Amino acid sequence: MDRYPYDGWTAVAPAAGRRRRLGRSGRWAVIGAVMAVGLVGITSAQALSTPASLPSGTQTLWGTTRPLSANVDQDTNSVELGQRFTPTVSGTVLGVKFWKTGTNTGTHVGNLWTKSGGRLASITFTGETQSGWQIATFSKPVAVSAGTTYVVSYLAPKGHYASTEYFTGTDSAPQLTIPATNSGVYSYGSTSSFPSQTWRGSEYWVDVVFQPSSAANAGAPAPTATATPSQTATTPSSPPTTTTAPTPTPTTTPTQSTSPSPTPKPTTTSPTPKPTTTTPPTSPPPSTGFPGATTTGVPAGVALTPYTGPATITTPGTVIDSKLITTPLVIAAGANNVTIRNSVIRAQGFFLVLNDQGATNLQIVDSELDGQNNTSGDAAVGGYNYTLTRVNVHGTMDGLKLGDNVTVQDSYVHDLVMTAGSHNDGMQSLGSDNVRITHNTIVIGKGSTSAIMLSTGSADSMKNIVIDGNLLGGGAYTVYGGYAAGVDTLSKVGGIVISNNRFTTSVYPNGGVYGPLTSVDPPAVTVTGNVWNDGPNAGQPVS
Repeated sequence: MDRYPYDGWTAVAPAAGRRRRLGRSGRWAVIGAVMAVGLVGITSAQALSTPASLPSGTQTLWGTTRPLSANVDQDTNSVELGQRFTPTVSGTVLGVKFWKTGTNTGTHVGNLWTKSGGRLASITFTGETQSGWQIATFSKPVAVSAGTTYVVSYLAPKGHYASTEYFTGTDSAPQLTIPATNSGVYSYGSTSSFPSQTWRGSEYWVDVVFQPSSAANAGAPAPTATATPSQTATTPSSPPTTTTAPTPTPTTTPTQSTSPSPTPKPTTTSPTPKPTTTTPPTSPPPSTGFPGATTTGVPAGVALTPYTGPATITTPGTVIDSKLITTPLVIAAGANNVTIRNSVIRAQGFFLVLNDQGATNLQIVDSELDGQNNTSGDAAVGGYNYTLTRVNVHGTMDGLKLGDNVTVQDSYVHDLVMTAGSHNDGMQSLGSDNVRITHNTIVIGKGSTSAIMLSTGSADSMKNIVIDGNLLGGGAYTVYGGYAAGVDTLSKVGGIVISNNRFTTSVYPNGGVYGPLTSVDPPAVTVTGNVWNDGPNAGQPVS
């Protein structure tokens, strides 16, 4: 990769074509527009000078050495960056720390919050150094209770904060714990607001100064939470932004303003702050001949045993068979021909399975993917070069994210978890080549965006996609076909076939709120042989 000088550090231009989703609003930005700036030139053992030393007897999550593998995010929007943590003993919080990059300028404000968003204390940082760990101490210690989750955060008014995507490390404090994934949170706004959004399991290197009760001042009063300041809605993107909005979002239910999302960890423990969840209606049983609960997932009679293998699969040809898996899985580069079969993945990661490092021929067969209604996650499977066969997918925000070379067959996608502004898709592509979606049931509850979303607006290419022989229902439109003449660029799109599908009226009389199909214009898209599955026009062609 080409390297460019950047403020005494090293800027690395990432590979083109990678995409980042901005919150759940349907907006995306191309990560190729971002420069990830590595914190180089300092070894992990070197402590950086800070404007204040830590009081005796206190503990912090990250110590005094620089964060490993952190990048300078080129997002320039004002954003509150936070860290979820839980003390294992009662004590007091004395203040806030954060790792400052050389370009993270402006007035920084530190905050401590309850897990539900009540602000317990706030402090403005003064006397900061140009970079390194910064510390600010509250005017009074704040009492915290063992086993209760809190959020510590700071406002970065000019962006350029430190972050690490897909963070899977642990903290170093003996009496503080953090979630296994998605412990870093954020919210956009010109002033401090409670951070609860997550992005790609990112760690933002925010820290707390904690004094256990044995060393704490006796009788520290319990704090009273103040009302959370209202968040100023902006259109910034989760790190580096473009303003394309490929995902159509006709409002079928009232939607709340959601902000973009940054970076660090897939979680096996439930992320603490969550958006208010609305219970999705249970999808109706599939029609005869289409996949459902009895024909997908783990076959009857298979006895599952706990999975004790690694969360990151590095060995080519790995077979995971008849396991109950409670941690998200990442398929590493070079780990080709991995098979997951006769198994249940029941976890709360950003993705339950992520294959985006180049491994080929990932097979998930006769298995169940249960996202446990995690509103901080994204989809059951993300990446490319994978095949799903007879898989039961539910409890995630989106069902599947479709990259290149993906096949989904004989599978059941249903009962996604929805919030007021989540805009769920059963399957979603923001640019894919060589995709086959055949003989599946994809029926999505009210309030969702689509059963299948092909969104070409920010795509480099959307070609050779077959959607054939499925039972489909729900959404604003049930299928967004990838090409609207006069809107999308024809040179990007081609070879999309939507054929022989059956559209159900069990969610909406028109399949979706507005109809079964949109963005299906020739010559890029061919629509043929699709019929209504039920309702007054059962068996009649869908137009």
